[in-house]
Amino acid sequence: MTGVQTCALPISWEFTTEAADTKSPMATFHYPSAVDVPRSTDIFVRFSEWMDETNVENSFSITPSVTGSFSFSTDPLNKTMTFAPDSPLDFNTTYNITLNSDIISDLAGNLLDGNYNWVSEGSPIDDYTWEFTTEAGSTEPPIVVSSDPTGIDVPVSTNIEVLFNHSM
Repeated sequence: MTGVQTCALPISWEFTTEAADTKSPMATFHYPSAVDVPRSTDIFVRFSEWMDETNVENSFSITPSVTGSFSFSTDPLNKTMTFAPDSPLDFNTTYNITLNSDIISDLAGNLLDGNYNWVSEGSPIDDYTWEFTTEAGSTEPPIVVSSDPTGIDVPVSTNIEVLFNHSM
């Protein structure tokens, strides 16, 4: 048999679509949130559901200001945003992170519930905020451990190298 076949009996079926997403997302984890945080650390926030990445980036602020780049996990069990600073953070500095709840939303457009009361109340009430402080660094003045070249009659084109007891 070839071609289009018709059925003499009417066929019907039922199905139910899922309800519209009206639940506000929440931040469920963040890092770092301590003192003596390494200057080279990345900043992470995990969410309860998939987020609108552009809105997450636009809602993110760090004080003092730091430039960096964003990435987002594709793991369904780890809905995480990562902010990677372009350069090491300053020594012994307290950084304040804010996700502005008037901007950040999930894929359905529901705004963040940053205070975990199951109600989206807007900024600043629902802003998700935390802080951390970077490592203190050395308070000792640098000491020259070695230098090169040494001696006399060193050619003018010779590179000069100086090694200190800690990073400069």
